[in-house]
Amino acid sequence: MRIGIDARIADYTAGGTARYTAQLVAGMREVGPSDVELVAVRSRKQRAGAPDIPAHETITVWTPPHHRLERYVLPWELRSARFDVLHSPDFIPPKGRWRKVITVHDLAFLRMPELVTDASRRYYGGIQRAVREADAIIAVSRATARDLVELAGAPAEKVSVVYEAADSTLKPMPTEEAAAAVRERFGLEGQYILFV
Repeated sequence: MRIGIDARIADYTAGGTARYTAQLVAGMREVGPSDVELVAVRSRKQRAGAPDIPAHETITVWTPPHHRLERYVLPWELRSARFDVLHSPDFIPPKGRWRKVITVHDLAFLRMPELVTDASRRYYGGIQRAVREADAIIAVSRATARDLVELAGAPAEKVSVVYEAADSTLKPMPTEEAAAAVRERFGLEGQYILFV
């Protein structure tokens, strides 16, 4: 099976969806079946420090994420990609002959539309179409799954809750090591009491 992962968002921002995408590909490589080929779709214009996406193959495209014409231009750029499935972690899938999986992290833009920019509102306004066109929808929490059905009209049978896991490098430090790091960072000497 040949699975495309739309990783272009990681080329433009270091935020949550970008990190999710990089970690998703790394996790799929680690635990996925050996007959699955992961193909990262990356942007030609990458920010400094864009993460490595450890896919088996990378396809580089011109179309930036959140572009108003990406639904039409991106499929043209991917016309020879031969995906069985395209996963859109930023949840607005392009048109295409492949099956579509989307991940929806939250629907805050529907609950609190006053908090998003006009450009974001236009882009994310495609959520109803996205849930109609998707073959499968990943929600990262039960609350998001509920919102998908109630606010975006997603068929409940398409939605699966798949919780996000912490990066394996994120773990508690030993107590003494943590205390030493705090003392050094803030220039603390001797005993102290934090009173909030």
